[in-house]
Amino acid sequence: DQYANLRLLDITNQEAWKWYEENVIAFLVRNNIIGAKIDFCELVPDESVCYGDFSVAYHWKMPDVFKGVGVHHAYPMFFNAKFAEAIKRLAGGRADSFVFCRGGGLGCSRTAYYWAGDQVRTFPKLRDQLRGLLNSRLSAMPYMSFDLAGYIKKWKDYSLAEEERIVVRALGFARYFPFIQTHGDVTHVYNMDESVRKAFREAVAFSAKVDRDVAPLVEFW
Repeated sequence: DQYANLRLLDITNQEAWKWYEENVIAFLVRNNIIGAKIDFCELVPDESVCYGDFSVAYHWKMPDVFKGVGVHHAYPMFFNAKFAEAIKRLAGGRADSFVFCRGGGLGCSRTAYYWAGDQVRTFPKLRDQLRGLLNSRLSAMPYMSFDLAGYIKKWKDYSLAEEERIVVRALGFARYFPFIQTHGDVTHVYNMDESVRKAFREAVAFSAKVDRDVAPLVEFW
């Protein structure tokens, strides 16, 4: 049912994209908003998807390299890239314009900010997140982070004490990354014990200092 009224902006249609730039992206820039977090991959179908008796099809008209072959998450990837290019251009080429996304962006030269999303809040998944973050930096993607200690709970009776232990452990290495976020169907830091909230505030302050020290050394655009 959630797809019954799905409407997609045809980003392969120049007239449609021109309207979007003039009415949405330009509005953001006029209000000094030159960055956006884009997270909508789950609601966008692949080339052709069937949901029971209801089917959705999105056929790429460019680039024609796909030639009718379905490409997983093609729409959000191209949307992110076009959005990043447009917001930078409309902002007069400002180097601090950005798109923060999950689901790809056709190269970190266009969308340099990513996060790993939707993990379960457990210690094994926290280990996987650390590996992914280290790999992203080795792959020249320095602006990569994650939903702090996970996006969803593993058990219905998951204890707050267990969540707090995982969050504190996550803060131990998240502080060395350029941004920290909490997200999803989990207990958020502001609802945890004061000792955890203090650790979070200290981690955010330290992360901001790391970003100030490192950012001048790296050219992202």
